[in-house]
Amino acid sequence: MNYNPAFAKTMERLLSGEVICEIAYREGFDLLNDPRQFTLINDTLTHMGRRLAKTEDDVGYYAVYRDLNDPGLRRSIQNRFARIAGDWEPLCHWLKLTRKISHDRYPIHAGDTLSLSGLLASVEDSVSSQKDVEKIARRFKISTRKDTKGQLEGILKHLEEEGYLVPYGASGASYKATSRWSLLMEMMTYIQRQEGILAEEVAEEEMTDEPQGGLF
Repeated sequence: MNYNPAFAKTMERLLSGEVICEIAYREGFDLLNDPRQFTLINDTLTHMGRRLAKTEDDVGYYAVYRDLNDPGLRRSIQNRFARIAGDWEPLCHWLKLTRKISHDRYPIHAGDTLSLSGLLASVEDSVSSQKDVEKIARRFKISTRKDTKGQLEGILKHLEEEGYLVPYGASGASYKATSRWSLLMEMMTYIQRQEGILAEEVAEEEMTDEPQGGLF
C-alpha cells in the first residue's frame, strides 16, 4: 500500500485523543466518511487495541479503547479523564455564558463562529457577564491582563489549545467551534446520569435502613 499522508495524519490525530470533524481537520473527516477508508482505519486501530467511535450528533470521530481491563491502561485513561475534568467547571461557565449572550439562547456547538470583537461587544455593557468572564479566566488559571478583552483573549487561546476552537479567517481573532464540544456534552450528560443513578440508589438504601418502629 502506498504512503497516504492524510491517512497517516488522521491516525496520528486519533491516537493523540483528538476529535476529527470537518472544522478541525476536513481532509481526515472526509476520509473517515468514506466507508472503505473508515474500515481500513478502524482495522488498523483494532491492532492497537482501539476502535473508532462517533459523536451522537454525527459530527465528529474519535478513538476509544476496546479493553479496559489492563490496570496500566486504566490508570492512563483515569489521568487523561482527570485532566479533562479539571476544566469542566470553567467550561460549564463558558457554555452558560455563550448561551446567555447568543441570539438563539443555545450553548456553543460544532460549526459556530466566535470572534473576540463580537464577544467583547456582547459583554461590555453587562457587569454580570464581565464577572463571568473574569471567573472563567481565573478557573482556567489564565494569567492575562485584568481587563475583559485580555481575559477573553486568554480564554479563546486556551480553548484553541485544547481543541475546542480553531482559528478562522485572516484576523487572528475569529474562531470556529469543533466537535469536541459535542463529545464534552456527551461526557457531561453521562456523568450527570450516573450521579443521578447513584443518588437514587443512596436514597433507596436510606429508606430501607430507616427504623420501622412506627409500623408496630
